Amino acid sequence: FDVEASVSGINFPDQDLDKGELGGTSGLGPPNNIHKVLSYHAFLATSATGAGRSQLGVDLPLSVSSHFLEMEFPIGAWSHFVVYSKSKLGEQTTPQALAIHDTHAPVRDVAFPDLDLDEGEIGGYVQWQAPADPPQVTEYVVYMVPKYLGNCSMHCFTEIE
Repeated sequence: FDVEASVSGINFPDQDLDKGELGGTSGLGPPNNIHKVLSYHAFLATSATGAGRSQLGVDLPLSVSSHFLEMEFPIGAWSHFVVYSKSKLGEQTTPQALAIHDTHAPVRDVAFPDLDLDEGEIGGYVQWQAPADPPQVTEYVVYMVPKYLGNCSMHCFTEIE
């Protein structure tokens, strides 16, 4: 049952571009033989064999071929997505696995030469080097943080359009 009922083609293009964080939609193909399969169980695990696993949400019905993982999900010690098929006899013993690839796309060499000569005012262009491999990058967002706020939370940022 294990080999015949295993899902196929697990994929996960990580769309969260921060290092150490995951996010996006995983996909999976149906098993070769679905006759005895009732549902799927999707987990994050610390190995391809399912060690240290933690289930992602609820059991997935056969009609579901994807699972959404919220952005900024901390990768922690997880190294694999594993998916088990479940029959009325129980969960299969050997999962299908996909090694996690954490997509990290930081900009480099950020520069802002202040071209405004008036005291207390700034002006000019923010410049940066794009990530070396930016397939997931669709836009850049620039924020200003008041100098006097120092180490502040997200609410002190101002988005620049």
